[in-house]
Amino acid sequence: MPQNNSVMLSNRETQYFCPMHPEVVQDKPGSCPKCGMDLDALWPTQKGQEHQYMRRELWVAISCSIVLLAIMLLRIIFSAIGELPVVTLLLATPVCLWSALPLYRRGYHSVINRSLNMFTLITLGVSVAYWYSAVVLLARQIAPEGILAASHLYFDGAAIIVTLVLVGQRIEGRARSRARSALYALLENAPKSARIIDTDGNEKNVPIAEVKIGNLVRILPGEKVVVDGTITEGESYVEQAMITGEPYPVHKTAGEALYAGTQNGNGSMIMRAEKIGAETLSMQIGKMVLAAQQSRAPIQNLVDRISAYFVWAVLVVALVTLLTWWLLAPQQIALGVRAAISVLVIACPCALGLATPMSIMVANGRAAQCGILFRDSEALQSLARATIMVFDKTGTLTIGKPQVQTCQHLSSLSDHTFIQYAASVELLSEHPLAGAVVALAKAQAIPTLPASEFQAYSGKGVQAVVAQQQVTIGQEKWLQKRGIISTAESKLMKAAAHNRAEGATVIYVALGKELAGFFAISDPLREEAQSVVKALNASKCRPLLLSGDNQDNVSLIGNRVGIKKVVANQLPNQKLTFIRELQEAGEVVAMVGDGINDAPALAQANIGIAMGSGSDIALESSHITLVRPNLQALLEALSMSRAVRRNIAQNLFFAFIYNTIGVVIAAGVLWPWLGILLTPPVAALAMTLSSISVILNALRLRFAISTAPSANRVAT
Repeated sequence: MPQNNSVMLSNRETQYFCPMHPEVVQDKPGSCPKCGMDLDALWPTQKGQEHQYMRRELWVAISCSIVLLAIMLLRIIFSAIGELPVVTLLLATPVCLWSALPLYRRGYHSVINRSLNMFTLITLGVSVAYWYSAVVLLARQIAPEGILAASHLYFDGAAIIVTLVLVGQRIEGRARSRARSALYALLENAPKSARIIDTDGNEKNVPIAEVKIGNLVRILPGEKVVVDGTITEGESYVEQAMITGEPYPVHKTAGEALYAGTQNGNGSMIMRAEKIGAETLSMQIGKMVLAAQQSRAPIQNLVDRISAYFVWAVLVVALVTLLTWWLLAPQQIALGVRAAISVLVIACPCALGLATPMSIMVANGRAAQCGILFRDSEALQSLARATIMVFDKTGTLTIGKPQVQTCQHLSSLSDHTFIQYAASVELLSEHPLAGAVVALAKAQAIPTLPASEFQAYSGKGVQAVVAQQQVTIGQEKWLQKRGIISTAESKLMKAAAHNRAEGATVIYVALGKELAGFFAISDPLREEAQSVVKALNASKCRPLLLSGDNQDNVSLIGNRVGIKKVVANQLPNQKLTFIRELQEAGEVVAMVGDGINDAPALAQANIGIAMGSGSDIALESSHITLVRPNLQALLEALSMSRAVRRNIAQNLFFAFIYNTIGVVIAAGVLWPWLGILLTPPVAALAMTLSSISVILNALRLRFAISTAPSANRVAT
């Protein structure tokens, strides 16, 4: 039996992972052994708890640093005030030797694990600043006239560096939690109990863990739906934006699906539980989003390699900076030390490492809010590169459910009588088109009558007696053979021919031996199909229609929606071969489908996209799932993918430019001409701001798509 929500969540509470290295998973909070970054809760049930363990260290550091900053300002304002070396030593020591311990541990592990990172540089920078100052202070006592005795003290700088880094870690952690807020919103505030109805009709409240598949559950007005299932009684409007991204409440009635976590409106409903705990759609969405957020984008591997070399390069630059100052200006060795420390601090590759995973994390969360699920970060990035969008027809461009488009009959009959007789017979038929006639009667609240002597003729039609009247329904040629339809032209026949020309399937109805009328049945286009295809035609992604239906129907649908190239009569293996041929021709193929027959082609495509209303095998074969069966979500997915690529490019560009310029300035290149030389605290502040700027830029993706993006927006 599937686990319930509470059990599943409790099993995940102790798992933590690294956003930059998602393969790193631990059973307790801490830091990544590879990059030193704080670990995030693998399952978002501990919002705000991931970064609590450095709170005391942070407050001690802030308290001491505020006093140190006050002393620095007083020295600037009142030049008569000296360095106060003993005071700064006493204030900096608890910060550098206790508050900084988490940073030192990460720096130590980076060396032990041979994975140098930002904490390697921070540890070196702070250690050099503090112990160099301690040596200078000691030298002043031993050799007051020596070179070192004349050097500056960097106790305040070392303490402020530690404080800024700790503050930056705190802000970064909160920003990362905010980036996962879409997932928190999806899963938080789950109902704790359910109102089940027993076999005697009695209702009782039970913990959510006790709900079993098959239970009848009452959903009262204003309550949240507790499990996935089907309505058996009642109707209401249900807010299900958290699942499908639909902006407005959806009317639900008997026979329709409800999803756990969605919000009931003013109606009361009874539902039958079908999926519970980990099997509910909201939990499945949560797991898919987590998996996508933890996956590594292809570009991240390159960034990691660059970052590894970058740290070594910074160490070399810092050493060269110190030696250069020593050789060219030995009397300014204190400035050389200051420049070397600034280089170590400002060049931390944290912003570089965060550039890709932060964008991926935010984008996946936002996409999930809009009912779009990316299997992994590669799919999220790859969709933007698609050069051709291949559509299946049935269930993709069309709704996949036959409906009566036209109902025409003899003037001597009323609509009610004609539909009632036909539906009474079709109710006994298993043919897919029969359901369309029955659905029409149900929609118009026309009751069916008892039918007797029912006979079905495979592939031809059906016949039965209703209210002592023989009713025959079927194809034109079959009815002709039974002597019902003459070859003479008539208004009914002309109207039927017109509907066939429009792509509809026509079934005739005869009462006795007289033709009474016909139903024109077709699988209607999705309302948004034309606008979506128009937007794709205006973009760099060309639409193409690939279907197993006959050429006439496929061409007709293609013309209606505006797809210029259509390919018909394709079996599943032929669809796969066609996709492969497109790829061999250099196309990056995205395919949208929903049926079992689409699964091979979806798996072969560079990006397979499954409609949420499709078959399980189609969903499993796809890289992207559109939870709500609406093609508008396809444009939103494309818009998000393009926004992510731009966002990552921006992050990487600014991170590279920042580090390059920052190292040059910190090394003192501008000192001879402009007299500009960064102090270590300013370098630490700049380093922290660079990481925060990358995070804030990534958070912009929360507004990258709306529930109804314009065609112009997608076309860009």
